[in-house]
Amino acid sequence: MLYNLLYPLADRYTFFNLFQYITFRTVYALITALLLSWVMGPSFIRRLKSYQATGQPIRHDGPATHLSKAGTPTMGGVLILFVLAVSTLLWADLTNAFVWLALLLTTGYGAIGWYDDYLKIVRGDPKGLPGRWKLMLQTVFGTLVALGLLHGPGEGGGCADTSWCRGANGRGETGGTKKGGESRCCIICFIHWRTGIRSSTCFSTLPFAPSMR
Repeated sequence: MLYNLLYPLADRYTFFNLFQYITFRTVYALITALLLSWVMGPSFIRRLKSYQATGQPIRHDGPATHLSKAGTPTMGGVLILFVLAVSTLLWADLTNAFVWLALLLTTGYGAIGWYDDYLKIVRGDPKGLPGRWKLMLQTVFGTLVALGLLHGPGEGGGCADTSWCRGANGRGETGGTKKGGESRCCIICFIHWRTGIRSSTCFSTLPFAPSMR
């Protein structure tokens, strides 16, 4: 937002030329997020503790090592997502489609985690959100972002280079470029890649079958 408001004034005030540099805005976005965490963190943690008298419930069919986490306050990711979103909106170029797609994916996955913790803490359900619903919602957000990358604003109707999906010669199996097949390939690859990253920790620490109930 600051970039969009202040950089156009660079013709009159040369100081605002600094806003055109990504490194400058990245550093100050980091400082903004750090200051917000310092200012809001202590009161936020105290409020979480007051809302979570018993802490996080632990499911009984998980690894025995997870039992030590019983009673640990959770939902701390809300603060991380908040300061990330605020600093991004303040310092990023809001005309850049990649910024909005990244925020959509980050906040969308964060919302899934928040609802999972909500079910555990407020509803008292140690299983939280069933694994199949997590995967389905992750796939929905992944699909939306993949479609945005392929068909959003940019050269050729998309904001991402998808030539890597076409093969070595940039052509389909019959020798001609197949945009439809390329699009489907990119969407499937992106969804599997992003959902796999998000779920890898859970799947490496929990039995697969119980987590999908």
